[in-house]
Amino acid sequence: MAHDRMSAKDASYVFSQLVDAVDHLHSKGFVHCDIKPGNILIDADLKIKLIDFGNMIELPMDWDPREGPVIYDPYDGILGTRLYTPTEMICNDPYIPQGLDVWAMGVTLFQMVTGYRPFRDENSIKKHIINYDLEQLENTAALTKMWPILCRCLEPDPLERITIQSLKEVDGIRPFPVWKVDLSKEEVRMMHRRV
Repeated sequence: MAHDRMSAKDASYVFSQLVDAVDHLHSKGFVHCDIKPGNILIDADLKIKLIDFGNMIELPMDWDPREGPVIYDPYDGILGTRLYTPTEMICNDPYIPQGLDVWAMGVTLFQMVTGYRPFRDENSIKKHIINYDLEQLENTAALTKMWPILCRCLEPDPLERITIQSLKEVDGIRPFPVWKVDLSKEEVRMMHRRV
């Protein structure tokens, strides 16, 4: 995905497909753990393909999404790409695996509408945790339209962060019909083994 700005309409269309792709992975018991523009291929018609499943993790077999999130103990290291990594990973706190993807989707959406990432380095992510200071970021017309979604995706508290299921119901995310591939859990595992 290029690092150029997109219109709010194009970003919404691309983001709605990303929401569907990530929701599908989560529903099969997998978390991508490295969502970023470089792992999203976009064709001339703005159709996306999510790639690079090398950091993907599998949720416990007995996990039932209706029972709420699985909370993992602090991870010794970083899953994915640092500047797309949520606050809880930077601070070595317990984390909800699906929340890693939602945070990275928020950083990616921000980058789609502004052309740059909201956090330049790890210190700016930590400052965001302390001050929740998204307001200091440059505002654009497209960013204004996406602001409520961004604030919910980039919520520092993983228990308060919007879920992928809730993202699917946000106005502005669902303006377009989205083509969907239904992969089995085994097909997703095979994609992971190939990387």
